[in-house]
Amino acid sequence: MRLIATDLDGTLLNDRGVVSEANIRAILSAIDKGMQFVVVTGRSYLSASKLMQAAGISCSIICLNGAEIRSENGTKQSSIALRDELSPKIINVCQRENVIFNMYTDHGSYTNSRERLAQLMFDLMTTLKPNLDTKEAQTMTEQHLTIEKVKTIEDHHPINDLEFYKIEAYSNDPVELATISRQLENEPELMITSSVRQNIEFNDINAQKGLALRNYAEQKGIRMEEVIAIGDSYNDVSMLKMAGRAVAMENAEEDIKEICHFITKKNSEDGVAFAVDELMKELEL
Repeated sequence: MRLIATDLDGTLLNDRGVVSEANIRAILSAIDKGMQFVVVTGRSYLSASKLMQAAGISCSIICLNGAEIRSENGTKQSSIALRDELSPKIINVCQRENVIFNMYTDHGSYTNSRERLAQLMFDLMTTLKPNLDTKEAQTMTEQHLTIEKVKTIEDHHPINDLEFYKIEAYSNDPVELATISRQLENEPELMITSSVRQNIEFNDINAQKGLALRNYAEQKGIRMEEVIAIGDSYNDVSMLKMAGRAVAMENAEEDIKEICHFITKKNSEDGVAFAVDELMKELEL
Protein backbone atom coordinates (compact mmCIF):
# COMPACT_ATOMS: atom_id res chain seq x y z
CA MET A 1 0.00 0.00 0.00
CA ARG A 2 1.32 3.42 -0.98
CA LEU A 3 -1.65 5.82 -0.84
CA ILE A 4 -4.27 6.45 1.86
CA ALA A 5 -7.49 8.07 0.59
CA THR A 6 -10.17 9.09 3.05
CA ASP A 7 -13.58 10.70 2.99
CA LEU A 8 -14.29 13.57 5.42
CA ASP A 9 -17.83 13.64 6.86
CA GLY A 10 -18.64 10.54 8.86
CA THR A 11 -15.08 9.31 8.31
CA LEU A 12 -12.08 11.54 9.05
CA LEU A 13 -14.17 14.18 10.84
CA ASN A 14 -15.58 13.47 14.28
CA ASP A 15 -19.09 14.43 15.38
CA ARG A 16 -17.95 18.00 16.04
CA GLY A 17 -16.83 18.36 12.46
CA VAL A 18 -13.07 18.43 13.06
CA VAL A 19 -10.13 16.05 12.59
CA SER A 20 -9.32 14.52 15.97
CA GLU A 21 -5.84 14.61 17.48
CA ALA A 22 -5.59 10.83 17.13
CA ASN A 23 -6.42 10.98 13.42
CA ILE A 24 -3.94 13.81 12.89
CA ARG A 25 -1.20 11.86 14.65
CA ALA A 26 -1.84 8.68 12.66
CA ILE A 27 -1.91 10.46 9.29
CA LEU A 28 1.20 12.58 9.91
CA SER A 29 3.04 9.51 11.17
CA ALA A 30 2.08 7.54 8.05
CA ILE A 31 3.20 10.41 5.80
CA ASP A 32 6.49 10.61 7.70
CA LYS A 33 7.01 6.90 7.02
CA GLY A 34 6.57 7.35 3.27
CA MET A 35 2.83 6.88 2.73
CA GLN A 36 0.99 9.35 0.52
CA PHE A 37 -2.31 10.83 1.64
CA VAL A 38 -5.27 12.43 -0.15
CA VAL A 39 -8.72 13.60 0.96
CA VAL A 40 -11.65 12.52 -1.23
CA THR A 41 -14.84 14.38 -0.32
CA GLY A 42 -18.20 15.63 -1.51
CA ARG A 43 -17.40 19.02 0.03
CA SER A 44 -16.08 21.95 -1.95
CA TYR A 45 -12.40 22.85 -1.88
CA LEU A 46 -13.18 25.96 0.18
CA SER A 47 -14.68 23.88 2.96
CA ALA A 48 -12.34 20.88 2.83
CA SER A 49 -9.14 22.93 2.69
CA LYS A 50 -10.07 24.93 5.79
CA LEU A 51 -10.59 21.72 7.74
CA MET A 52 -7.25 20.28 6.66
CA GLN A 53 -5.42 23.53 7.34
CA ALA A 54 -6.89 23.59 10.84
CA ALA A 55 -5.61 20.03 11.32
CA GLY A 56 -2.14 20.97 10.10
CA ILE A 57 -2.21 18.40 7.30
CA SER A 58 -0.97 19.48 3.87
CA CYS A 59 -2.43 17.28 1.13
CA SER A 60 -4.15 17.21 -2.23
CA ILE A 61 -7.94 17.25 -2.15
CA ILE A 62 -10.35 15.51 -4.49
CA CYS A 63 -13.57 17.42 -3.92
CA LEU A 64 -17.21 17.67 -5.03
CA ASN A 65 -17.38 13.86 -5.42
CA GLY A 66 -14.51 13.90 -7.91
CA ALA A 67 -15.56 16.93 -9.96
CA GLU A 68 -12.34 18.71 -8.94
CA ILE A 69 -8.81 17.69 -8.06
CA ARG A 70 -6.73 20.27 -6.22
CA SER A 71 -3.01 20.13 -5.43
CA GLU A 72 -1.55 20.76 -1.98
CA ASN A 73 -1.28 24.48 -2.73
CA GLY A 74 -4.85 24.66 -4.06
CA THR A 75 -4.07 24.68 -7.77
CA LYS A 76 -6.93 23.19 -9.78
CA GLN A 77 -5.50 20.17 -11.59
CA SER A 78 -8.72 19.00 -13.22
CA SER A 79 -12.44 19.72 -13.18
CA ILE A 80 -15.57 18.12 -14.61
CA ALA A 81 -18.72 20.23 -14.77
CA LEU A 82 -22.26 19.03 -15.39
CA ARG A 83 -23.33 19.14 -19.04
CA ASP A 84 -25.00 22.46 -19.92
CA GLU A 85 -28.35 20.84 -20.60
CA LEU A 86 -28.44 18.84 -17.36
CA SER A 87 -28.38 21.51 -14.66
CA PRO A 88 -31.67 23.16 -15.82
CA LYS A 89 -33.33 19.73 -15.86
CA ILE A 90 -32.20 18.99 -12.31
CA ILE A 91 -33.29 22.41 -11.04
CA ASN A 92 -36.67 22.17 -12.75
CA VAL A 93 -37.37 18.80 -11.12
CA CYS A 94 -36.32 20.11 -7.68
CA GLN A 95 -38.51 23.19 -8.08
CA ARG A 96 -41.46 21.10 -9.22
CA GLU A 97 -41.14 18.91 -6.11
CA ASN A 98 -40.57 22.01 -3.92
CA VAL A 99 -37.38 20.73 -2.29
CA ILE A 100 -34.28 22.60 -1.19
CA PHE A 101 -31.38 22.43 -3.62
CA ASN A 102 -27.81 23.69 -3.45
CA MET A 103 -25.63 24.21 -6.54
CA TYR A 104 -21.83 24.22 -6.38
CA THR A 105 -20.36 26.42 -9.10
CA ASP A 106 -17.02 27.95 -10.00
CA HIS A 107 -18.15 31.08 -8.10
CA GLY A 108 -19.54 29.73 -4.84
CA SER A 109 -22.81 28.00 -4.02
CA TYR A 110 -26.40 28.99 -4.79
CA THR A 111 -29.62 27.77 -3.19
CA ASN A 112 -33.31 28.46 -3.68
CA SER A 113 -33.66 29.32 0.03
CA ARG A 114 -30.72 29.92 2.34
CA GLU A 115 -33.06 30.06 5.33
CA ARG A 116 -34.67 26.70 4.56
CA LEU A 117 -31.28 25.17 3.76
CA ALA A 118 -29.90 26.39 7.09
CA GLN A 119 -32.84 24.92 8.99
CA LEU A 120 -32.56 21.59 7.19
CA MET A 121 -28.80 21.41 7.81
CA PHE A 122 -29.36 22.26 11.48
CA ASP A 123 -31.94 19.46 11.74
CA LEU A 124 -29.53 17.12 9.98
CA MET A 125 -26.69 17.92 12.38
CA THR A 126 -28.79 17.44 15.49
CA THR A 127 -30.10 14.13 14.12
CA LEU A 128 -26.75 12.69 13.03
CA LYS A 129 -24.79 14.17 15.95
CA PRO A 130 -27.01 13.92 19.05
CA ASN A 131 -24.15 14.94 21.36
CA LEU A 132 -24.12 18.45 19.89
CA ASP A 133 -26.01 21.07 21.85
CA THR A 134 -28.26 23.56 20.06
CA LYS A 135 -25.74 26.40 20.09
CA GLU A 136 -22.95 24.22 18.66
CA ALA A 137 -25.21 22.95 15.88
CA GLN A 138 -26.32 26.49 14.99
CA THR A 139 -22.72 27.72 14.93
CA MET A 140 -21.54 24.82 12.77
CA THR A 141 -24.43 25.32 10.35
CA GLU A 142 -23.75 29.03 9.87
CA GLN A 143 -20.00 28.47 9.56
CA HIS A 144 -20.57 25.90 6.84
CA LEU A 145 -22.89 28.17 4.85
CA THR A 146 -20.47 31.08 5.21
CA ILE A 147 -17.40 29.09 4.15
CA GLU A 148 -19.27 27.72 1.13
CA LYS A 149 -20.35 31.28 0.22
CA VAL A 150 -23.97 30.14 -0.12
CA LYS A 151 -26.20 32.72 -1.78
CA THR A 152 -29.93 32.68 -2.50
CA ILE A 153 -31.38 32.90 -6.01
CA GLU A 154 -34.90 33.02 -7.36
CA ASP A 155 -34.02 30.66 -10.18
CA HIS A 156 -30.91 29.51 -12.03
CA HIS A 157 -31.17 31.94 -14.97
CA PRO A 158 -29.03 34.76 -13.50
CA ILE A 159 -26.11 32.36 -13.11
CA ASN A 160 -26.49 30.25 -16.23
CA ASP A 161 -23.08 31.40 -17.43
CA LEU A 162 -21.39 29.61 -14.51
CA GLU A 163 -20.11 26.04 -14.43
CA PHE A 164 -22.09 23.68 -12.20
CA TYR A 165 -19.96 20.98 -10.59
CA LYS A 166 -22.47 19.40 -8.23
CA ILE A 167 -26.13 19.89 -7.33
CA GLU A 168 -27.63 18.58 -4.09
CA ALA A 169 -31.32 18.12 -3.27
CA TYR A 170 -32.36 17.96 0.39
CA SER A 171 -35.49 16.64 2.05
CA ASN A 172 -36.48 14.89 5.26
CA ASP A 173 -39.01 12.93 3.20
CA PRO A 174 -37.41 9.91 1.47
CA VAL A 175 -40.39 9.67 -0.89
CA GLU A 176 -39.65 13.16 -2.24
CA LEU A 177 -36.01 12.26 -2.86
CA ALA A 178 -36.98 8.98 -4.53
CA THR A 179 -39.43 10.85 -6.78
CA ILE A 180 -36.70 13.25 -7.90
CA SER A 181 -34.24 10.44 -8.47
CA ARG A 182 -36.71 8.47 -10.61
CA GLN A 183 -37.30 11.47 -12.88
CA LEU A 184 -33.58 11.80 -13.60
CA GLU A 185 -32.17 8.29 -13.31
CA ASN A 186 -32.31 7.61 -17.05
CA GLU A 187 -30.04 10.53 -17.95
CA PRO A 188 -26.95 8.71 -19.30
CA GLU A 189 -24.51 11.53 -18.52
CA LEU A 190 -25.67 11.96 -14.91
CA MET A 191 -24.28 10.35 -11.76
CA ILE A 192 -26.77 10.20 -8.87
CA THR A 193 -25.55 9.35 -5.39
CA SER A 194 -25.98 10.36 -1.75
CA SER A 195 -23.88 11.24 1.29
CA VAL A 196 -26.69 11.17 3.91
CA ARG A 197 -30.20 9.77 3.93
CA GLN A 198 -31.62 13.29 3.64
CA ASN A 199 -30.02 14.17 0.30
CA ILE A 200 -29.27 13.12 -3.24
CA GLU A 201 -26.32 14.46 -5.19
CA PHE A 202 -25.93 15.01 -8.93
CA ASN A 203 -22.62 15.08 -10.81
CA ASP A 204 -21.43 14.45 -14.32
CA ILE A 205 -21.15 10.70 -14.94
CA ASN A 206 -17.35 11.04 -15.03
CA ALA A 207 -17.20 12.97 -11.75
CA GLN A 208 -17.00 10.07 -9.31
CA LYS A 209 -14.70 9.62 -6.34
CA GLY A 210 -13.32 6.35 -7.67
CA LEU A 211 -12.52 7.68 -11.15
CA ALA A 212 -10.91 10.83 -9.75
CA LEU A 213 -8.88 8.83 -7.24
CA ARG A 214 -7.65 6.53 -10.00
CA ASN A 215 -6.61 9.52 -12.12
CA TYR A 216 -4.84 11.07 -9.14
CA ALA A 217 -3.04 7.82 -8.29
CA GLU A 218 -1.94 7.30 -11.89
CA GLN A 219 -0.37 10.76 -11.92
CA LYS A 220 1.64 9.67 -8.88
CA GLY A 221 2.65 6.37 -10.49
CA ILE A 222 0.48 4.42 -8.05
CA ARG A 223 -1.77 1.50 -9.02
CA MET A 224 -5.24 1.23 -7.47
CA GLU A 225 -4.13 -2.07 -5.94
CA GLU A 226 -1.78 0.05 -3.83
CA VAL A 227 -4.54 2.34 -2.54
CA ILE A 228 -6.43 2.03 0.74
CA ALA A 229 -9.75 3.91 0.68
CA ILE A 230 -11.77 4.74 3.80
CA GLY A 231 -15.41 5.86 3.69
CA ASP A 232 -18.90 5.57 5.10
CA SER A 233 -21.54 6.51 2.53
CA TYR A 234 -22.94 5.92 -0.94
CA ASN A 235 -20.86 8.60 -2.65
CA ASP A 236 -17.81 6.61 -1.47
CA VAL A 237 -18.87 3.41 -3.23
CA SER A 238 -16.92 3.95 -6.45
CA MET A 239 -13.60 4.48 -4.66
CA LEU A 240 -14.23 1.66 -2.19
CA LYS A 241 -14.89 -0.75 -5.06
CA MET A 242 -11.82 0.37 -7.03
CA ALA A 243 -9.28 0.50 -4.20
CA GLY A 244 -6.95 -2.37 -3.40
CA ARG A 245 -8.22 -2.25 0.17
CA ALA A 246 -11.60 -0.82 1.15
CA VAL A 247 -12.29 0.19 4.74
CA ALA A 248 -15.76 1.02 6.04
CA MET A 249 -16.45 3.01 9.18
CA GLU A 250 -18.44 1.26 11.89
CA ASN A 251 -21.04 4.04 11.48
CA ALA A 252 -21.43 3.27 7.75
CA GLU A 253 -24.60 1.82 6.24
CA GLU A 254 -24.65 -1.99 6.27
CA ASP A 255 -24.51 -2.34 2.48
CA ILE A 256 -21.40 -0.11 2.45
CA LYS A 257 -19.74 -2.44 4.95
CA GLU A 258 -20.57 -5.43 2.75
CA ILE A 259 -18.39 -4.20 -0.14
CA CYS A 260 -15.37 -3.49 2.09
CA HIS A 261 -12.46 -5.67 3.19
CA PHE A 262 -12.24 -4.26 6.70
CA ILE A 263 -14.46 -2.40 9.17
CA THR A 264 -12.81 0.11 11.46
CA LYS A 265 -14.15 2.00 14.47
CA LYS A 266 -16.69 4.83 14.30
CA ASN A 267 -15.73 8.33 13.20
CA SER A 268 -16.44 9.42 16.78
CA GLU A 269 -13.90 6.83 17.99
CA ASP A 270 -10.94 7.82 15.75
CA GLY A 271 -11.71 5.09 13.24
CA VAL A 272 -9.33 6.46 10.60
CA ALA A 273 -6.46 6.41 13.10
CA PHE A 274 -7.26 2.81 14.00
CA ALA A 275 -7.31 1.74 10.33
CA VAL A 276 -4.09 3.60 9.50
CA ASP A 277 -2.28 2.24 12.57
CA GLU A 278 -3.33 -1.31 11.64
CA LEU A 279 -2.02 -0.76 8.10
CA MET A 280 1.31 0.53 9.40
CA LYS A 281 1.66 -2.53 11.65
CA GLU A 282 0.92 -4.82 8.73
CA LEU A 283 3.51 -3.07 6.56
CA GLU A 284 5.94 -3.08 9.51
CA LEU A 285 6.51 0.65 9.16
